[in-house]
Amino acid sequence: MKEIDLVKKIMVKASKLGLRLFRNNTGTGWTGKKMNVSKPTQVLITPQDIVLRDFRPLHAGLCKGSSDTIGWASVTITEDMIGKRFAVFLGWEFKTSKGRASEFQKNFINKVNEDGGIGVITYGEDQALDFLRKFDV
Repeated sequence: MKEIDLVKKIMVKASKLGLRLFRNNTGTGWTGKKMNVSKPTQVLITPQDIVLRDFRPLHAGLCKGSSDTIGWASVTITEDMIGKRFAVFLGWEFKTSKGRASEFQKNFINKVNEDGGIGVITYGEDQALDFLRKFDV
């Protein structure tokens, strides 16, 4: 199973358990004013090409290493706040059973956990489903 297929499948199951997850694609693309080039130029431009004027990079996602999905899990606080529900930030990095998390991804997950959120990296469908069982109450 490809990583993206795993992510989609688990996101559906997670939503049925009340978790709110959103895809967090990271990367860099280019944006600018699209030019119509109708006259021949010295550079070969095909109909599949897009020419940008005043171009600049567009960085997407939270940050390098941020999780495949982000969102929140609603949890019940104990003792003095009994019965109230709170959203806790959730960062979930999905890997296939053969995948490996980068150092940036590990650092992001560690920081989420250190700051009181829920950060997890799962490898394969079985681990992902095991993690979801914690929320199936």
